[in-house]
Amino acid sequence: MRLVGAQDTAVTVQHPGTDEAAVAVRIGRTLLYLHQETTAEHFLNVWLESHEAAKALPVNADRRSIRGLRGMPEPGVVVNAIGRPASSVTIVGEGEQVHRSYLRVQLGRVAFEVRDHGAFHSCTNAFRDAYNLARHVFVPPGSERVLRGAVDIASDAFFPALVKRDLRATPSRLRPKASGAAAQPPAPASVSRLRPPTSGMAP
Repeated sequence: MRLVGAQDTAVTVQHPGTDEAAVAVRIGRTLLYLHQETTAEHFLNVWLESHEAAKALPVNADRRSIRGLRGMPEPGVVVNAIGRPASSVTIVGEGEQVHRSYLRVQLGRVAFEVRDHGAFHSCTNAFRDAYNLARHVFVPPGSERVLRGAVDIASDAFFPALVKRDLRATPSRLRPKASGAAAQPPAPASVSRLRPPTSGMAP
């Protein structure tokens, strides 16, 4: 990725304090997810160690070298990093015309072509922020499971589970009535009471 001038950067945290924690470093359209504190420290050291080589860069490089191409926007790159990926720093064009010199910083499979001081300091500051966050984001492997177990125990203490027999119990208002005579429906009214009164004349 060719970088000229101060860069649009952002450093954020994903899932802090869990086994899935990561520090996201965005530089322009390049996004790196760092999954260990060791990785963040390693990448920061690469930039710090290249400070002397960066002095050979121009203060302000020609921005025409990063102008867009018609019909093809700047590509985006997303990578994940863990451990200490192979990295290197190379100064290209040293001793030639100043505006043609640039710093090539390789972090694993991502290569930054840093063209001037503004770009170099933007990247260095972004990875410094990433390392500072990483010291408080990551937990030792398995710690999250221990923490979750402690939370479950505390939850059981304050909110004990219902006893199984309580779950089987039927509320009294929903219980069926007892069988037997008491449960028989009332007898119908006598039919004789429903007959019309008879006349006093014989048929």
